[in-house]
Amino acid sequence: MRRRILAIVLLIPLSAAPFAVASCVPAPPGEIVAARGVLVNMANQPLASAQIRIFAATQRPGTQIWRKMDKPLISVSTDSKGAFDLSTITPGTYFLEIKTGKVKRILLATITPRSKDAAQEIKIRLLNVECKGFEVSAN
Repeated sequence: MRRRILAIVLLIPLSAAPFAVASCVPAPPGEIVAARGVLVNMANQPLASAQIRIFAATQRPGTQIWRKMDKPLISVSTDSKGAFDLSTITPGTYFLEIKTGKVKRILLATITPRSKDAAQEIKIRLLNVECKGFEVSAN
């Protein structure tokens, strides 16, 4: 009887583990217009001298699982006011790795074609949430 109870007690943590690991439901990538803009934190403060590295993303067929390629396609930096330029990026789905100070985020985003309004600027606001790490708005 003791062995049976011990076996049950040992199996409980193993059966609960998959639920603890999965914290987000797969979601489609967010959208970012290929444009100039500004990168800000949660408090809408510009993120100066942030490095934005862009990696190709490939989707596993029939799933919402995306894989980041090893080498970045391009790297851009924000200026002292958090300004960046993504206007020359070819539309497609990419991983954006953003590093600034202690902040590091890896975002999955679909870059959409540039607006007909060439002067359009966007604001990318980094969020402190695991599942959706950013929001985009017109600046």
